[in-house]
Amino acid sequence: SACLVGSEMCIRADHKGILSYTDTEIRVSTPMGIVRVFGNGLSIDRIRLEDILISGQFKQIEYEI
Repeated sequence: SACLVGSEMCIRADHKGILSYTDTEIRVSTPMGIVRVFGNGLSIDRIRLEDILISGQFKQIEYEI
């Protein structure tokens, strides 16, 4: 699951890792598929086994199943 609050997004899905990371797109592998986050100034603030915290200006979020 993902929650968005202001300029922060937390992906909680026992993620399987970061597939790609730039300041405009971040792709995260999860058990349910791939989460793609698009925006400007994106950064990964925290990575833990259970979640990833991303901040920046979000434009679009996609799920690839």
